[in-house]
Amino acid sequence: MRAPTFKPECLPCLFSIRSREILECIEDDGARMRALGRLGEYLLSASLSSRIDEVAHESFRLVKALTGCPDPESRAKREAMDFFLKILPRVLEDLDRLSGYRRFRMAVLASINANLIDVGTIYHRFTYEEVAEQLFSEEGLEIDHIRPAYNFLKKARSIAILFDNAGEAVIDAALSQAIRAEGIRVTGVAKEYPYQNDVTLRDMVEAGLEKYFDELIDTGSDAPSLMEEYVDSSILEAVWSHDLVIAKGMAHLETLLYVKPRKPILHLLVAKCRPNAMRIEVSVGGKVALLRLA
Repeated sequence: MRAPTFKPECLPCLFSIRSREILECIEDDGARMRALGRLGEYLLSASLSSRIDEVAHESFRLVKALTGCPDPESRAKREAMDFFLKILPRVLEDLDRLSGYRRFRMAVLASINANLIDVGTIYHRFTYEEVAEQLFSEEGLEIDHIRPAYNFLKKARSIAILFDNAGEAVIDAALSQAIRAEGIRVTGVAKEYPYQNDVTLRDMVEAGLEKYFDELIDTGSDAPSLMEEYVDSSILEAVWSHDLVIAKGMAHLETLLYVKPRKPILHLLVAKCRPNAMRIEVSVGGKVALLRLA
């Protein structure tokens, strides 16, 4: 099976997001116009056979090169981390009142709903307050493999969580705690270098979140997922050495859905665009806990 390809709606989506990043980093109007022109040229060179993860990745690298800004989404990331760090104690307290499958289910739901924190989709709108209010909601859950995932988890010794967005990763720390309560080791996997508003290892450590994991590692890359062209084989082996991999968000779906899993993968996400919703046969906005066995 082939990785998801570029769809027509990907063009305005990526141009909108990358344009905002350029405008965030450059103040001079002339320089802005030149950078936007270069961005447009690159995106218009994509075809329906282009891989969406590659176009998204290379267009973000282009923004960083054109602007000289190493982390164009730094402000959005910082705001998200700050907000959800404030509510993390309450989330942990709510989960600590539960045990076993019920605790795991609620932690998974919170992790899925936290995937609403995403500035990388043109038509998706959210507020931090709205996300916080619905963390434990089951509304809109269209693929529910949480019970099978828990049954598998009970037999596991270690799992890896592939992080997605900043802020969302704070709630993933609560998921990690729920899994560790079952006597299972948890490794958190972040990017080394900035990609969109995704969390980096540095972001996690600066937020003091390492204490919620047995280990935190990075991918050595700014790639949106475990793309073999950009992520060293030693990192890939380290990730796939775990009994289960939890993959957060749409970017990991776009790369990993059409790759035969080396180990079972639990995809946790909200399908915020039509192409990704179609790939897994859910509604736009549908919430997903999709277990794929190796």
